[in-house]
Amino acid sequence: YWTVELSQQEAPPFPSPADPAYLAGYVFVLCGIAGLARSRVQRMRALEWTDVAIGALSVAAIGITVLLDYVVANTTGTTLEVGVALGYPVFDLIILGVAVSAITLTGWEPGRGLAIACAGVCAIGVGDAVYTYQSLEGTYTATSWNNILWPLGVTAIAIGALQASPISHVHGRPEGWRAFASPAIFALVVVAFTMLISFESESPLVAALTVLT
Repeated sequence: YWTVELSQQEAPPFPSPADPAYLAGYVFVLCGIAGLARSRVQRMRALEWTDVAIGALSVAAIGITVLLDYVVANTTGTTLEVGVALGYPVFDLIILGVAVSAITLTGWEPGRGLAIACAGVCAIGVGDAVYTYQSLEGTYTATSWNNILWPLGVTAIAIGALQASPISHVHGRPEGWRAFASPAIFALVVVAFTMLISFESESPLVAALTVLT
């Protein structure tokens, strides 16, 4: 619809009928990632869910500070326009959090299908983040480097979905380096991130997410 009806217009409407379809795609991908993760993990205990929470909260805290606060501060228009504009970064944060959580839930043994799909999700998230910044700054063009990230991400998700279901499941608590990888990595990331933004961010939501992490 965008290509046929809107792409040639000098000032295409926003939101357009294409936006509900774009946003609906996130829901399907979220369900797919959840299904792939479930196929890898036979039993989920409180310790595994704690690792998942650490990863998801870390992504949310960083994403809100880096992207969402900027979008909120620079987005204007009607309630519908602002709501749709914010829907994209919000869904990006949710889907990135789910992707990180899915990998940590498997004890960093996601299997080929889930790993490729999550890589595709990350590519789309980065593409959306860069596009959002460029759009608000007025620097986006049809030849911007980040345009390649969307077809690359969708292709990776499709390839991941086409992989054969895993024969073996992840059993019990991971051992060795995988046992402490999630809390160690995300703790260091959040501590470093907190030190970098401590004098700039005054968001109580970011502070709460950081404390929870």
